[in-house]
Amino acid sequence: GVALSVRIGGLSVFAAAINRMLDDFSWRPGFKEIFEAYPACVHALRTLYCEEIEAVLDRDEVGTEDDVRLRQRVSEAYAELRMTDGHFDLLIDQFRQGLAHLDIDEADIEEAGARFARFRPEVTAAHRAAFEQATALCTPAWKRELLEATGEARLAKFAQSLREKVSSHPVMCQTPLHEIEGGVPFEQQLQRYLRAGEGQEPLCPLALPEKLGLSKSTRLVFVLAAHSALKAGGIAAEAADAIHLIMLQEWSRTDP
Repeated sequence: GVALSVRIGGLSVFAAAINRMLDDFSWRPGFKEIFEAYPACVHALRTLYCEEIEAVLDRDEVGTEDDVRLRQRVSEAYAELRMTDGHFDLLIDQFRQGLAHLDIDEADIEEAGARFARFRPEVTAAHRAAFEQATALCTPAWKRELLEATGEARLAKFAQSLREKVSSHPVMCQTPLHEIEGGVPFEQQLQRYLRAGEGQEPLCPLALPEKLGLSKSTRLVFVLAAHSALKAGGIAAEAADAIHLIMLQEWSRTDP
């Protein structure tokens, strides 16, 4: 049959969908902060997909030399972005929307989305490696030491900074994110996490408020705000980064 890359209209159509996807995420809260930090990655992704259209859409052999080469290239292009499964879900959705905007047949859109999604392991590899390192670091003993070194004043400063970020952010201020505290202030939630033993609740520094039905983008924005607030509160950079990764893994999961 006719190759998928031909059915959707060739390189120009594919490139338009990719550019639309990347342009959208270059300004979307939760993504723009990452893309702004690593602008070269956006160019690398545009180049990757335009040069590899046939390999991405038309070839499905697994384990061949070409497949291994392509997957390595995808891993390298996405490495600095450290995307989670939640990030990638949003990318796929936007890619499909870009094709739909160009009036591509629905069946071809679904097939193209499935082909795009084959590279999930490579796109999320850097985040998974960083998350595993953070998990290994955050032992009960390490958390207790961090709690002692941080003290109540810094915890309070972190919480105040996070509240201010939520109330002043154009996206978060329009959501009921303040309800996340549920009567338990941010600093006490973090304190409970740092006091928890191996396998004990809570397993996440700040609870994921499932009842609020927050969008994936809003959850990503909040996690970035929490990361910034940890640093503003005087939490050591290594600890702030590790706590951020633990929280990101929970808050960016597919089903909130």
